[in-house]
Amino acid sequence: FGPLKDRWRYLYKSDLYKRRIEAGPEPERFRSSLINWNYDAELYACTHRFGEKMNIESLRNAMTDASFLNQIIKQRTEAGLAATDQTTLSFTHNEELAKRG
Repeated sequence: FGPLKDRWRYLYKSDLYKRRIEAGPEPERFRSSLINWNYDAELYACTHRFGEKMNIESLRNAMTDASFLNQIIKQRTEAGLAATDQTTLSFTHNEELAKRG
């Protein structure tokens, strides 16, 4: 029983390996693309990692770049949603905070 079973397993695993090599590397997946991503929980955990009591809204503004907001606006216009600008979004970018230091 043993040698036949081992041969079958070897052929099976080598075939899987060849298929994986042919398919190429998996695309990089960001944590935010997963289903169980909770941005508010991540911000809350970030404040505790810093060891300071911060307002979560100000931390959200500090972590948001202007290019991210431009990307959201572009995605909404491509999806056919109403034209939006940065003033109608519920959050702002960190350009003002960066100027202040």
